[in-house]
Amino acid sequence: MSDRGATQDDRRSALERGFQRLWYGGSPWAWLLSPFSLLYYLLVSLRRLPYALGLRRAMRGAQPVVVVGNLTVGGSGKTPLVIWLVEALARRGLRAAVVSRGYGGYVGLVPLRVERDTDPARCGDEPLLFARRTGTLVVVHPDRVLALLSIRPEEADIVIADDGLQHLPMARDFEILVRDGVRGFGNRLLLPAGPMREPAWRTAAMDAIVTNGGDGQGLTMRLEPIAFVRPADGRREVVASWAGRRIRALAGIGDPARFFGALTQLGLTITQARTLPDHARLGPDQLSFDGDEPVVMTEKDAVRAGARLGEQHWYLEIGAALYDAAEADAMLDRMLRIVAPGTGREVG
Repeated sequence: MSDRGATQDDRRSALERGFQRLWYGGSPWAWLLSPFSLLYYLLVSLRRLPYALGLRRAMRGAQPVVVVGNLTVGGSGKTPLVIWLVEALARRGLRAAVVSRGYGGYVGLVPLRVERDTDPARCGDEPLLFARRTGTLVVVHPDRVLALLSIRPEEADIVIADDGLQHLPMARDFEILVRDGVRGFGNRLLLPAGPMREPAWRTAAMDAIVTNGGDGQGLTMRLEPIAFVRPADGRREVVASWAGRRIRALAGIGDPARFFGALTQLGLTITQARTLPDHARLGPDQLSFDGDEPVVMTEKDAVRAGARLGEQHWYLEIGAALYDAAEADAMLDRMLRIVAPGTGREVG
């Protein structure tokens, strides 16, 4: 990566950290941005108004759509929940396809079908992760309606839209909100004064709410470590065997502190932690550390880095576990009743 690119990422990372402190640190300075949040609210309301008045109609494809999203910017755990849903539906004999915007990639004019060897620079890291972990059909395009319409009736029973709550042109049958159980909604202000993409009252319209971590009531999700994986040769090692090891760590995700905390809880000592912007480019400058301790990153980081990873690079493979099992099954049962043909609803 060029020095200019590295400098841009450094500035972006510093900006992200500044906003995180503003939104989640209780800073009174957030109110200085409240006029801009009011403007943002007006824009959000104007976008929804034509659909609410029936002047525009959301479009649907051949399959019912389940949307997984959040109301805040940054990571909340959507990716592992989408993977969990695909696998849970497969256990019930249903084929789920995934549509995604493909953030960080350049798709082009035509929806892109993601294969295991697709360049993440084209499709983005999360869609490639979906394809590799689940083997399901993943289609990427900034206009998720185009991605949805490209899926033939025989190719899937249900479509899961990753991060599609705010994509109003796409009709949906079931909405799942993923809420950060530790950070919550921060100061509960709309962008840019706070982290909210939509007002908190939108939670009342959700069909299901899954709380990631913390002590949230209702359906709760935990991110459980599965294995440490070395992409260079595919070597896998059980998590317990790493207890007590000294490592370097990097994370270019929405909430790096959550990842570093998870490594510490596994009994690892982090001698150097490198925080990068969400979806950051990973070149030699980002991947290189002094010393011979292993470098541990998230699976999304490993997907973006690709062939640039060497024998010292590992990622922590994680999976979503929903508690309790009875509530998770009840959510699936409710979802499948709603998404039966002819019972869907439009965005309003």
